Amino acid sequence: MTKSLEERLNDAKGKLREVDEALGSQRGDMSEKTWESFRRIVSYQNSIEHWLATLDARADAFHYLDRLELNVDSEGRVLLGTISVKFRHARFIGVQAYLTSMWALADSLTGMVGQVVCTREKCSNDRELPKLVPNFIRRKSAAESVAAPFFHSLRESYGWPISVLYAIRNHFVHDAGYANGVDFFQSSLASSAFGISEGGWERVEKQAMDDGVTFINHRGGEGWLAEPRDDLRTVFRECEIQLDDALGILVGSACAALRSHLAFFQGQE
Repeated sequence: MTKSLEERLNDAKGKLREVDEALGSQRGDMSEKTWESFRRIVSYQNSIEHWLATLDARADAFHYLDRLELNVDSEGRVLLGTISVKFRHARFIGVQAYLTSMWALADSLTGMVGQVVCTREKCSNDRELPKLVPNFIRRKSAAESVAAPFFHSLRESYGWPISVLYAIRNHFVHDAGYANGVDFFQSSLASSAFGISEGGWERVEKQAMDDGVTFINHRGGEGWLAEPRDDLRTVFRECEIQLDDALGILVGSACAALRSHLAFFQGQE
């Protein structure tokens, strides 16, 4: 990735501002529906500062998890703000915070991007805007949602790390990291840190593959992580890099396409 997601978002703010200025305050000879569709997308520029703050919150959550097991006291407890809690509880809360901030950001961005690259049907309801995995990664639903170049490039190049993160997110948000008698982590002790159980990782892999992707669908170099079960934080680091890359490409492409489309529409190309 040549630019960070933060840089892509700041670039997007500038491009949306350019479109806003090109639209001006009058419709001119644009139809009402055409005008409203442009204005609707341009209005997302007001959300970018919040999304940048969410990026910072995600970074703070990961920083809390980093080296957490080294801060445990003699009773197996660690500070969470001003209170002392069991290591397993601090680990769980930190993972939840990281994953929920990550997916709130991802789905907010794809909600904006979808206004440009998804079908009208997928964008007609503000309560059901396009989301990253269902509308850009998952084989059947994505194929019916998004333009072919976005469908193929996102799935083939980033599908595995995105679906892995999504599976972990769902497991923690809906199951609290425990299902069918199997804990996601190796143990509740700080000595096991963020090691993932065999059953926990099998569940993640199966759910990711259910999206129609495999471990070859990534841009992480020669191969996927050799030992992903060793430390969940290593999985987070690798997946975050590729998720941010994918989101940056989507945001940059959508904003550039919108600006170009308006220029052609106005005869100013």
